[in-house]
Amino acid sequence: MPDTESLRLRTGQLVTEDWYDALVDFLEQLGYGGVISAYGYVVGDLVPIQDLLLNLGIPLKRFKELWAGYGYFSYDLFVQGMRVIKDGDPITVDDLGSSAVTKITTAVDNSKMTGYTQQLHPDLVALLGAFKPVELGHAINLAAGDMTDCFGSDLTALYDGRFRFQFVVAYNVYAYVAHTHTGQATQIVAALNAGAIIPVGAWHEFDFTCLIGDKANFRITPSTTLSIVVYNIPNT
Repeated sequence: MPDTESLRLRTGQLVTEDWYDALVDFLEQLGYGGVISAYGYVVGDLVPIQDLLLNLGIPLKRFKELWAGYGYFSYDLFVQGMRVIKDGDPITVDDLGSSAVTKITTAVDNSKMTGYTQQLHPDLVALLGAFKPVELGHAINLAAGDMTDCFGSDLTALYDGRFRFQFVVAYNVYAYVAHTHTGQATQIVAALNAGAIIPVGAWHEFDFTCLIGDKANFRITPSTTLSIVVYNIPNT
């Protein structure tokens, strides 16, 4: 390929067929030579002359779309003004934005209402402040029979943590928990309060350690009227 200097005409020089052919060859090579052709195709690697020196577009002169197979970024990546979170980044609820928080919170709430038995990732539970008690069941002014389950079906722990039995009775009773460990078929019934009597007219609370999937029910003796709420409190 001739260089530009050899194609420069001097004063009085005639335009010959050879000179014209050389010019045509030069122009054709311009269309195919270099990294970017005259038709806009990139035919080689685009390598900046210095690391972290050049920009690809500027704020008011942007590319409309970028299509690629992979992307590797040494520092940050922002989408719609928000920093993209990657594994290992410390994050807060504010980092997620109100829309994402609402969607995640709704998913957690729905999981509780549908008897979801798969434990949520502890980091997600902590992020949403989900260590608050979750009600599993309640009965108000229930005429409880002697050593009869207060709930028609056993209550299932949604999280590793504790069952909390909060109740008030209309007569002095002894209280019992019927517990079935997750994966087991055998139910164990034993007294709360170290087998001591539960006095009338006061709220009482007892915690019972559990794993996700554990089942529990509540019984008293003798028969009386009671009100009870059972919670599942996740581990903190």
